[in-house]
Amino acid sequence: MNIVGSADSMAVRFQKPVETDPETGQIRAIKGFGADAKAELARVTKDLNRKGHILEPDEAKTLEPTIRGRFEHNLAEVMQGLTKIAYLATVWTVGDEFLSTAAGVRYRSWIDAEPNSAALEALGLRPLEGSLCKKSVPHTHHLIACVALDGNLITGVRLFNEPLFEITLTVPAPELQLANEHRRLIVIDAARRTFEETLLAP
Repeated sequence: MNIVGSADSMAVRFQKPVETDPETGQIRAIKGFGADAKAELARVTKDLNRKGHILEPDEAKTLEPTIRGRFEHNLAEVMQGLTKIAYLATVWTVGDEFLSTAAGVRYRSWIDAEPNSAALEALGLRPLEGSLCKKSVPHTHHLIACVALDGNLITGVRLFNEPLFEITLTVPAPELQLANEHRRLIVIDAARRTFEETLLAP
């Protein structure tokens, strides 16, 4: 089964919707979901009729509920979603004055752009290889960190304490004239729906 997701939809389809008897070659089942199953049945029936065969389907049956399939996702879309969180975290740390900065405009432009790496680079947001989220926590926790360093704002987001769902971004914000002590770590416990906020030592 293939499951392909995008920002606003998900498509589910069997790799082999037509199941045949390996010995006789006769069709045993046509698998699918809703309208897709009906469309596949109509296609197979039409094809068999053209060959002089008749397909008489039995009653519909519900498949065994356990599904094993391949999951595909666009990493750029994941990065864009993480960037939205990083943007809000940066505003939370610095304050509303960040909204009117060139860095704030860059964040919002990337959030509204097509999710691809070229757009990210063109807007001047630089992903870093390092991680700000190094605290040891369970996989039910999210980590968000924001640091002001030498006129730059560095923000990191890690969901479910999983490096696959992590991004660290840096943007110049010299107009804010922030001192280097602006360092904040937010730990969210998704299971308990709580969070704690601490200041990081310079």
